[in-house]
Amino acid sequence: DRKHPTVRPCLDWTERRYHLAGPIGVAFFLRLVELKWIAGTRDSRAMRVTSAGHVAFERRLGLTIPQR
Repeated sequence: DRKHPTVRPCLDWTERRYHLAGPIGVAFFLRLVELKWIAGTRDSRAMRVTSAGHVAFERRLGLTIPQR
């Protein structure tokens, strides 16, 4: 359905970077939160990669996420 795509890019207006949007993006986000791979930050809507997330992203997906 062209009106409601399953997945689409969405430009974040504050950071001017694209992120995954649509039902697939929501499902992916909720699963990462459920697995505790990501967590919210105290003073903003930003999310951070947790210690468990750093390990899991590297082991399972071959991604190295820079530590901040």
